[in-house]
Amino acid sequence: MRRTMTGLAVTALVLGPASVAVADSSQDYVLTVAVPSRIQDGTVRAGAIDNRTSRFNRQLLTEPGDGYDDVNNWDTARFGAAMLIDDLDDDGYDDLIVGAPGMPDNRQALPVPGAVHILFGTEFGISQIRAQRLATPARAGDEFGSALSLSTRVNRADGTTSPVRDLWIGAPGHDVDGKADSGAVFRYSVDAAGVAEYIETVDQDSPLVPGVAEAGDRFGEVLAAYSANGTVVGVPHEDVGEARDAGTVQRLRTDPDTDAVVAGEDFNQDAPGVPGTAEKGDLFGTAVTGRGTIVGVPGEDVGSRQDAGMLQHFDFRSAGNSLVPRAAYTQNSPGVPGVAEAGDRFGAAVSYGIFQCDEHSSAAIGAPGEDVGRVQDAGSVTLLYVPDGSGVTLKDCPARTLIQGRGLPGTPETGDQVGAAVSRRPGDPDRQDATRDTVMVGVPGEDIGTKADGKDSGRAVAATGGGNDGRSPISYRYQNGDHRGIRFGSYFVSW
Repeated sequence: MRRTMTGLAVTALVLGPASVAVADSSQDYVLTVAVPSRIQDGTVRAGAIDNRTSRFNRQLLTEPGDGYDDVNNWDTARFGAAMLIDDLDDDGYDDLIVGAPGMPDNRQALPVPGAVHILFGTEFGISQIRAQRLATPARAGDEFGSALSLSTRVNRADGTTSPVRDLWIGAPGHDVDGKADSGAVFRYSVDAAGVAEYIETVDQDSPLVPGVAEAGDRFGEVLAAYSANGTVVGVPHEDVGEARDAGTVQRLRTDPDTDAVVAGEDFNQDAPGVPGTAEKGDLFGTAVTGRGTIVGVPGEDVGSRQDAGMLQHFDFRSAGNSLVPRAAYTQNSPGVPGVAEAGDRFGAAVSYGIFQCDEHSSAAIGAPGEDVGRVQDAGSVTLLYVPDGSGVTLKDCPARTLIQGRGLPGTPETGDQVGAAVSRRPGDPDRQDATRDTVMVGVPGEDIGTKADGKDSGRAVAATGGGNDGRSPISYRYQNGDHRGIRFGSYFVSW
């Protein structure tokens, strides 16, 4: 593998002011939503993360300037464009990993390499103390920090878990041998104290990685957690044969004994066993869940209906440590509500959790281009049980569609784009009754009021309760108020 720098140190970063109230020691976060770029009261502001705990304590985490000389480029850092929560230092408090990738070269005057920060949790919430900014070999325009995933290291011989974990960081703007935006993934080790150290840079020209680095592939644009020894990479802009932007999904695996990256797997719609055919603009891999089991294909045409969208299911086999292609689903599939229509973009966002049927996981599938009646692009989210071999069928666990006014608060309006982002908030494992996760739904196009100042203020909705308590969905606004164009609900944290 290409190793352009080794043993990089981690430098400290002091973030901007955050209002902190005492949180419960369980660190039960109810909302973590980023606004990476925002204009407030006509002034460009740095990106911010709206973070809240179960006792409704609030924090606003910001990155003012981050050392850039030109304050007019504060917003180009895009602090919060990718986020992960995990207890990195094993102290019982969840920590926050934040990507600030900057903007693509053609959208900012001063290109930046991008950055990734680690903020540690305490009994008082996420703290500025000990905050780390990872040193990186990334270059200007790499968009380092666009995607994040974390994996454990498990020993093959005895199955023990190492205290060291791997942090994978996407840099889709990275150029490989002059091929613009071919993309790369930067790998770091994270020790038991939560200190990250650079290991290597992996791209599609690296040995044992499927494919070839090509201009515009943006390898590393999408990453998903792989629970042990590796990561999953979505490459929606990968060309498959002559099909431009058909897309692919790759699994990068590390050897449990040597920790070196070993031969990966590559799946696209021309691969054996995968339904369909790789076609121009399918964007296979736009959204991927952990282990690569659920893949969104929002550009899939269904018959003559362009960009209607599709979901691809893979079965993870732990015995062979491999993925097996299973069924594909569209809104015309039996048991799936709705009708496939042009521009629905079913699969633009996906998540996976126990959302609707106890002890069985379902996919949450965003379709931000869904028309509701005559309301264009109002958007929807479908909760779809994907058969897991347990004998439970779609009849036992029927699918549900969430739209505003049915499962979600509000009224469908043009351009609301319900489901442009979806995520999972874990349920409480200490509950005595059946535990369900909460599906978090972004409504970034929500307008507040009728004036231009409220356009695209956005909302984030906790759509289901964490159990069988029948709690109603909760709609959240940005804690600093509604502002035009902040599109609150576009960026959720990953667990």
